[in-house]
This record gives sequence, C-alpha cells and structure tokens, in this order.
Amino acid sequence: MTQYQHHYQTNDITNIQVLIAQYGGTISSCSFHHVSFENATLENVVFTDCQFIGCDFSNAQCNHSSFHRCDFFVDDQVCQFTKTSLIGTKFEHCNLSGCLIRSTIAYRLSLSHCTLTGSVWKDIAFNEPESTQSQSRWECCTGQSIEFSDFSIEAATFVECDLASCDSQNVRFNHCRFVGGNLNITSSAPISFLGSDLRETNLIGTKSEYVDFTGAFLNAFQAQRLGVTEQVKVC
Repeated sequence: MTQYQHHYQTNDITNIQVLIAQYGGTISSCSFHHVSFENATLENVVFTDCQFIGCDFSNAQCNHSSFHRCDFFVDDQVCQFTKTSLIGTKFEHCNLSGCLIRSTIAYRLSLSHCTLTGSVWKDIAFNEPESTQSQSRWECCTGQSIEFSDFSIEAATFVECDLASCDSQNVRFNHCRFVGGNLNITSSAPISFLGSDLRETNLIGTKSEYVDFTGAFLNAFQAQRLGVTEQVKVC
C-alpha cells in the first residue's frame, strides 16, 4: 500500500506551478483531496503513486504528462476532466473508474492497464485535425458500464481490452484495430466500426441493430452471428 508523503486539501495549492517546480516536474506519493486543478498548466509532469480524491481538472493543460499507478476513484469520489487538454498524455496502471471525461482534446492519448468502470467519455476530440487520425492506444484496459458518446476515434489500437457492457451512442470507431480482448457494446443510437479490424476480438453480447460494420474485417463466426455477412470483409 502506498504511503503518501504529502497531503493537499482544497485550499493548499494556490499556484500549482510552484508545486511542480519544487519537485522538478516529478510528483510522487502525494494525495490530493478535492483540489481544483482548473486552468492549471500540468504539461510534461510525471505523477507516480498519487491519489486524487474528488479533484477537478477542468480546462487544465495536461499535455505530454504521465500518470503512473495513480488512483482517481477513492471512497466513491470521482474526478472530472471537462475541457481538459490531454494531448499525448499517458495513463499507466491507473484507476479511472467513475471519471467524467467530457469535451476534452485527446490526440495520441495512451491508456495502459487502466480500470475504467463507470467512466463517462463524451464529446472527445481524439482525431488530429490535419491527419484525421487519433493515434490513440488502449492496452489491457478493463471496465464495465462504461459510457461512450458523441465522438469519433479513427485509426486507434485496442490491445487485449476487456470492455464489458459499454453503453455507446453516436460513436465512430472507424479504421481501428482491435487485438484480443472482449468488446460488449450495447447501443440505442448509431455506432460505427467502418473499416475496423475486429477479427481477433470477442464480440459476444454485441448486437448489430444500431451498429454499422460496413467494410469492417470480421471472421466468419462473427459475421454469421451478427448477421452482417454482406456488409463486412470476412477473413
């Protein structure tokens, strides 16, 4: 169990840049309780073994920062990232359960071995304007009851992710590659996997009623079970 060396309450931090400078851009074993990082500049910072209890990252600049073994869901208190900039940000072995991630910029976002249960991802700008690709990578992430809505993620890679009972609406996972793992999608509004490679992913539980698999790569079993053999490329 992590022994937190420093604890910060709501009014402890008046200038987050002072804290970053104090620790040379690397912050380890700190606990933040209801701290507002709103409008803070947190670029190129490394957070390791930290916990964030009910913290607000709205409008913060977290570009090219890394979070290692950080917990954003403590005592059922969630963190929110609204209009946060997460360009090139990395989350590794983090608990992002319950996090509210809305209207953020997330080009080249990387998630590895993260728990996402109950998190909400809404209106995310994953794709870089010039390339129309996200270059986002999700690896060995798990979670249930995740909400995805109102975004497009192009040419991302999902490796061995176990995403069960995902409620997705108005989402486009186009030209993405899914390697291993489980993808259980339920939707009451359109969702697209245009041109995506899903051959190595378990789609048990996914229903095709609102899902567009046009041009997607599926194996024969997947295509037959979903009843979409004419829309997809069966390999």
